[in-house]
Amino acid sequence: MESPKPFEIDPAVFLKEHFELPPLPQCAVQIQDVILKPDVSIERICKILLKEPILIARILKIVNSAYYGFRREVDDIKFAVAYLGIHEIYNMVLSISVVKALGVMETAELDRFWNHSVLTAICAKHLGRRFEPLLSPERIWLGAILHDIGKLVYFKFFPDHYKHILDYSHKHGCLFSQGEKHFSFPSSASMGIILCDRWRLPSIVRDACGGHQLDDLKRFDGGGSRGDFRRIICSANLMAILVAEELNNELKQTIYDGLKECYSLEEKDFLKLMGEVYDLKLDLAKYEWS
Repeated sequence: MESPKPFEIDPAVFLKEHFELPPLPQCAVQIQDVILKPDVSIERICKILLKEPILIARILKIVNSAYYGFRREVDDIKFAVAYLGIHEIYNMVLSISVVKALGVMETAELDRFWNHSVLTAICAKHLGRRFEPLLSPERIWLGAILHDIGKLVYFKFFPDHYKHILDYSHKHGCLFSQGEKHFSFPSSASMGIILCDRWRLPSIVRDACGGHQLDDLKRFDGGGSRGDFRRIICSANLMAILVAEELNNELKQTIYDGLKECYSLEEKDFLKLMGEVYDLKLDLAKYEWS
């Protein structure tokens, strides 16, 4: 199959003139308005959510993952909101709404996106609890679950280029970002940043979109809390890729070495950590996200 021709995007006009974006779903906007008010309540949040049964179903799938450790299945959205808190539920609503608003209809691609994104988000919270307990787990989760949103933008507006990159990365056991560079195509990371700017998404999402690749792993030293957030999300992304995708041996070793150095871990401690991530993957494998 002939490679699509390289192209360029202008951040000043992309997703604004030639490719227009719809507004975010009203549910996300309504909940955002409610949580900013002093009299916010669980009842008001649930009243909004009850109008969106598909949204509730996806939230409950996440809540029922082994990460949260409930001894019985949670099927009551009111209980989920009360237990997790309004802000964590809002982050879930926002992330699901962003994906929904892009209007990607291909089930296989949505499954690929959600499988990786949810695993990355849960892995990031796991890393946050262990290595950066002072960081907000809600912010970690939001940045991590939307770190790859640029790929859906790519798929929606440049599907032939996207599929060519995906085929190349699968064939060579490499990262999607390496495929982008091979063909001299624009990066999905840059598209994610543009999307964040257009929709005015939280800064943690913008940072995650622009800083989750292998090359970014060594750039977070001395970066304060912002750098710590990005390091956790970048690491979680790479760990999720390691346990879920078939990579060539050289790349596997490069990622292994980079992660061990990032957290100053001995071999046995790193392997134990990767085992924990693999267990998270096994738990999430039973869910269909699209």
